[in-house]
Amino acid sequence: MDNHTAKEILSAYRPNGADAEDPNFRAALQHCERDPAMKAWLADQEQFDRRFADALADIRGPAKGRESILATLPFSREVTAAAGNRRSWLKFTALGLAALLVLSAVYMGSLLRLGPSLEPGEFALSRLAGSIVLLDYRASDVTSLQTWLHDRGAPVPGSLPEALALASAVGCKVFSNDRGGQISVLCVKIEGNLVHIFVFDDQTRDLLDAPRGQWWQENNYNLIAWEDNATVMAVATRAEPLLLPALL
Repeated sequence: MDNHTAKEILSAYRPNGADAEDPNFRAALQHCERDPAMKAWLADQEQFDRRFADALADIRGPAKGRESILATLPFSREVTAAAGNRRSWLKFTALGLAALLVLSAVYMGSLLRLGPSLEPGEFALSRLAGSIVLLDYRASDVTSLQTWLHDRGAPVPGSLPEALALASAVGCKVFSNDRGGQISVLCVKIEGNLVHIFVFDDQTRDLLDAPRGQWWQENNYNLIAWEDNATVMAVATRAEPLLLPALL
């Protein structure tokens, strides 16, 4: 596989590990691991995708979007019959351009943020789950993921419920803030459903202000948190809890 082919494959991947089992996708990732230039390119792509996903999640149209856009147009809203189809076409073309400019301005402003916040009062577990585009390490069993995280000083679950410990692994990732706090995420599949397992360290544990042992919903994710020997952990999945084995 050459660099061009690898870039084409990786540029077409879907987020949240949807293509993790695809052999072409795996081959392209392995190619990047062997080529320092491609590895750097992949890291740049991941950073851009995080910013892009985060910005899109925050875009909200103005409450009176149509009126606001029309107010910026340099001509009257009325189009007389004498103007004919040409003026009508010009009006709707200008309207479309104005709408595009408004949305572009909102998008570019949001794009300046680098990713989901790991700051108190701004943290949302669903946002963190939705930002997972590429993984730091891939393996097919949870034990290998735990070993990789432990070797790098990242938070590791001391023990996991059986349904999670025996799940088919996809990979893992580590998020960190400017103060050295870290959150590990282990991505697994249970009965075909992608499940993210988050592990917080002492600096990040207070970010998760949620009841323990109870499912809640947030931005199309089903979430549950618990503690094991003072270690805070959580699960995020788009699957319905009733479709999963008892996790806790």
